[in-house]
Amino acid sequence: MIAVFTKLSLSEMLVETEAVAADAQRAFGHLNAQQLNWKPGADSWSVAQCLEHLLTANYAMFPAITDS
Repeated sequence: MIAVFTKLSLSEMLVETEAVAADAQRAFGHLNAQQLNWKPGADSWSVAQCLEHLLTANYAMFPAITDS
């Protein structure tokens, strides 16, 4: 199920974000640094770059969350 974050309470958001973190750990936690940083091509992103991008984008939501 995909949560609609605009309809969740802060505590429900926390549960959802913890579930996403657990999913990421299960999917990628076994990879070493070389595997995380491997790119299939020069103009492609590595797993690490994708995760970093998601973290950076999500940090932008923190002020809105803490202000509510």
